[in-house]
Amino acid sequence: MITRPLKIVCFIATLLGIQGAVPLWAAVNLISVEHRVWGDAGQSPTNYYDETGSVSLTRNISNVSPTGAGYYASSSASDWSVNASRAGDAFYCNGYAQNTYVFTPLGRQLSITLGGGVSNWWFDNDAMMRLTNLSTGSIVSTYQSPSYFYPQSPFPNTDDMVDYAINWDATVEVDPGHEYELILFVGAHRGEGGSSSAALNLTLAPEPGTTLLAGVAVLLACARRQRPV
Repeated sequence: MITRPLKIVCFIATLLGIQGAVPLWAAVNLISVEHRVWGDAGQSPTNYYDETGSVSLTRNISNVSPTGAGYYASSSASDWSVNASRAGDAFYCNGYAQNTYVFTPLGRQLSITLGGGVSNWWFDNDAMMRLTNLSTGSIVSTYQSPSYFYPQSPFPNTDDMVDYAINWDATVEVDPGHEYELILFVGAHRGEGGSSSAALNLTLAPEPGTTLLAGVAVLLACARRQRPV
C-alpha cells in the first residue's frame, strides 16, 4: 500500500522529472533539436562562421578593414532562445541564429508565449517563429516581427524607431498523433553603419488537463511499484 509520505515524494518526483516521468511543465515530447548559428564580418567572403549542433551554440567573429573600420557579428542558439547582434559598416557584418524542434504534443492545445525584441533599428532586423504540422504539411501558427524584409500592417507607432519589444502569445489546437516542427529565427543585419541586435525566446505550456493527467499517471505508477508481490 502506498503511504501518504510516498505519495508526496512521487508527486515531487514528477515535478522534478525523476523516475523517467515527463515533468508537469512539459508540453511536448521532443524528437529532435537542432541549433544553428551563422554570420559574417568584413568584406572578405571567407570571414564567416556557420555551425550546427544538438547542444547550445555561441559564436562570434570580428574583422578590420584596410581603412581601419571594425566589424563584429555574434550569434547564440540555446534551449528555446536565439540571439544575434552585429556592429560595423552597413551590410558587411551580419549575425543569425535558429532553433529547429521536431516533437509530438502531449495534449490537444499548446499555449505559445514569445518574448524578446529587436533594436537599432527594428525595421532592419528580424525575429520569426513558425509552427508547422509535418503530418499534414500545414502551417499552424506564425510570428514575424515587422521589418522592411517582412512588412506587417500596422507598423509599430514609435517616434525614434530604435527598439521594438516582442510580447506575443497564442493558443493553438494540435493533434497528439501528429509530428510538428517549430522554428525560432533571428537576424541582425542593419542596412547602415552602427550596431543592432535581435532576440527571441519561447515558452510552451500544455492544456491544463495534460498536467493533471501526468500527475495522476505517476501517482498510479508509484502505487504499482509499492504493491506487495
